[in-house]
Amino acid sequence: MNKANPPRLVERFFHWFCHQSHLEGLEGDLYEQFDFDVQDKGLRKARFRYIITVLGLIRPSVVKSISKTKIYNNTTMSILSNYLKSFLRVSSKRAWFTLSNMLGMTIGISSILIIFMYVADELKYDTHITDLDNKYRVYNIIDREGAISTHSSVPPVIAPFVKENFAQVKQSGRLMFDYGGTTFKIGDNKFLEKEGFYAEINAIDILDIELSAGDLATFKEPYSVIFSESIFTKIFGDVPFENQSIGVGNSEFKVIGVFKDLPDQSHLEIDYLFPMEHALRNVTEERKNSWIWHQFYTYIELEPEADPVVTGDLIREQISEKSVPHTSTMGLTYTTHLQPVRDIHLYSSNFADDIAVRGNHQSVLFLSVAAIITLIIASLNFINLTTAQALKRAKEVCIRKFVGARTQQVLYQNILETFIILLFTGLISLGLVLLFLSFFNDFADKSIEITWLLSGTNLLFFAGFIVLLSLVSGLYPAILISRFDPILA
Repeated sequence: MNKANPPRLVERFFHWFCHQSHLEGLEGDLYEQFDFDVQDKGLRKARFRYIITVLGLIRPSVVKSISKTKIYNNTTMSILSNYLKSFLRVSSKRAWFTLSNMLGMTIGISSILIIFMYVADELKYDTHITDLDNKYRVYNIIDREGAISTHSSVPPVIAPFVKENFAQVKQSGRLMFDYGGTTFKIGDNKFLEKEGFYAEINAIDILDIELSAGDLATFKEPYSVIFSESIFTKIFGDVPFENQSIGVGNSEFKVIGVFKDLPDQSHLEIDYLFPMEHALRNVTEERKNSWIWHQFYTYIELEPEADPVVTGDLIREQISEKSVPHTSTMGLTYTTHLQPVRDIHLYSSNFADDIAVRGNHQSVLFLSVAAIITLIIASLNFINLTTAQALKRAKEVCIRKFVGARTQQVLYQNILETFIILLFTGLISLGLVLLFLSFFNDFADKSIEITWLLSGTNLLFFAGFIVLLSLVSGLYPAILISRFDPILA
């Protein structure tokens, strides 16, 4: 008959957590009690009591991890302190090497930070607009007897046509640029503002232009105007907008509202808006329904469930059918396309008549690649310089191993040294970028703020970047140094 044994898993668990000094005595007592319980109460109840007894032994005086952790923590702190002292001594002895290494990494990290700021700012354009993925601008590719050109302005009839004929289109709206600007007059004071549009209410809604005061319902009155907050304050001062009016030419315009300044990362710069009804007040119905007159910037918002590719194909097909009879007599044809509002800033550099603030996606791509190459070069330079100094540290490493240091500990020491160097280098680089931020903004025509650069998200990203760079740049030299054989050395 086989001898009854306690549960194997519980027994192994007991061996794992019990301190070595108590293991032999407690285990003997457990076996003795288990054999007695088997004879007295049966195997099932004996095993159950064994489990309860083992669980009852999980207390500080028995568990080995408590005492070992204290020893380990003390040892760890001693080791880290020793590593730091060693790093300071070695750095002072190799001051020129340390400074040259830090200088190369400072240049590299500073360059990467500058490129990161520029690229991040370019990618932020129009992200303030709600439901951005459902909003598009209509543009035409015109074929004028073989001469191909792309135009962001389209005929006036397209906006109402797509809204009336396509259920996928939630709303459409038009803007017309006020070329040359407008001179506003208050008494003898004149203010020339150049960033203005004639607009429909739907276009204002699509572009998420938010009024801080006033009501858009009255914006259809031809002789009315709304200003951005900054322009209103510039012209009128710190006063309420109610009952304010302003001269334009020989006419008096009523100020019916004030809208919040658009972010710097907006593809449109808008200081004032006139109602579209004012621009079209003397235009004939025939011209309002023209398929040829290209002067309107048309925006549409699709329903959330609409497929933009399918909708774009349908719009292109039907507009071509409607427009060809009118355009063919003038020796031109055009195809209509939808451009995501998200893409306007970076993907409109080839548009013939665009009034948007335009960047270039190729520049963003080129700079991103340049940042990666700079990072690789800086890392390789750091690795080469550190590796070149490796043989000079052979005595230090061998002495550490003779007195008991393991290869793993030497490896950790060298990675920690790399991290300390790069941490100081990163802080210096960040300080330099902050110091020259205003010069960068002037040079790149940006308005990046220090608060954004020092935001929690960016600082967390920067910390992760330094840790990753430390591993990439320090791992190979650390492995090389830690593998020195004391006997051969």
